[in-house]
Amino acid sequence: MNKFDDFLYSNFGKIIGGVIALIIVLLIFEIGILKTVILLLAVGVGVFLGKKYIKAEKFKDFFK
Repeated sequence: MNKFDDFLYSNFGKIIGGVIALIIVLLIFEIGILKTVILLLAVGVGVFLGKKYIKAEKFKDFFK
């Protein structure tokens, strides 16, 4: 690996966190705090329900 790959590998979580924070700040500036909070809650509920109720086997069978 070169130095750039080492940097990405060792700081991957920080980079993802920074990108997520940037997106949230841009959403707050663009659509407002309340709409951003509602959007993030809706995404969180969707991820939770998807993780809890949709299994990988069912998803694969759906596309067969």
